[in-house]
Amino acid sequence: NVIARVKDVWASVWSTRAAFTRLTKHLDHNKAVIAPTIQLMVNSEIAGVLFTQNPINRCKEEIVIESNWGLGETVVSGRCSSDFYVLRKQCRDYGTRTCPECPPDSVAVREEKIANKVETCIEAEGGGRQWVKNSTEKAHQPTLSRSQLRELCRASCMIEEHYRYPQDIEWAFEKGRLYILQTRRAKVGGA
Repeated sequence: NVIARVKDVWASVWSTRAAFTRLTKHLDHNKAVIAPTIQLMVNSEIAGVLFTQNPINRCKEEIVIESNWGLGETVVSGRCSSDFYVLRKQCRDYGTRTCPECPPDSVAVREEKIANKVETCIEAEGGGRQWVKNSTEKAHQPTLSRSQLRELCRASCMIEEHYRYPQDIEWAFEKGRLYILQTRRAKVGGA
């Protein structure tokens, strides 16, 4: 199916909407190209989104995280409630050394709201996605440990420092390993 889906993406360049947009913006139709990215599916146990600047109060020293069990679809679809965390950025030493103000096992959690996560989206057998009910115990359990919060904080600060502006990051944990799925400039505070 990969080749067929790539052809679908290429064909989307000539959808009515895309062609009309180019026409109204006076863009050359011959320069309309698209390069789809193909990557392995991260079959995550936990996934979510993260902002390196608080989009609610625009505080640059706060990181906001939403997380849920399963695939990122569980968070971004808005279909179910997600856990919500606000962290304080602790230091600017993201290398292998540990800043004295930032013990390796600590994380400054300013706010934590654990949602009732009734269902989750997982990878279906044979591909695709499916929604399944969580057990009552899992529904009320926090999705992220303190060490995972710390890892997200550290990775997101490194990404923000690299790009030099606030980031909106999609991430996932699969088998305990953090994957950064996507990062883009966050739309907060006029950024």
